[in-house]
Amino acid sequence: MPVPALSYTDMEIQDGAVASTAYTRMIAEDTPQESERVGIKDALLAYCARDTDAMAGAYEALIAEAKRKVRWKPEWGLSNGNSRHKEQD
Repeated sequence: MPVPALSYTDMEIQDGAVASTAYTRMIAEDTPQESERVGIKDALLAYCARDTDAMAGAYEALIAEAKRKVRWKPEWGLSNGNSRHKEQD
């Protein structure tokens, strides 16, 4: 379930396949520059944080639908891993 409010287009790593390749490069013995390793690590951490937010949003949306108490809308976004949502009247 995509979370439209979140996008990866502004990130150096934009999908899981690229993340996997970047991780392999980061741990490779032939990656000589520590600065390159640090840059890859930072990009991976940013990607994983965004991915975690997306998964949390999808989870919360599914729970809300299942309970029929809350109608989650992507434009409400995520804040510190928790969605800001409104209860139905």
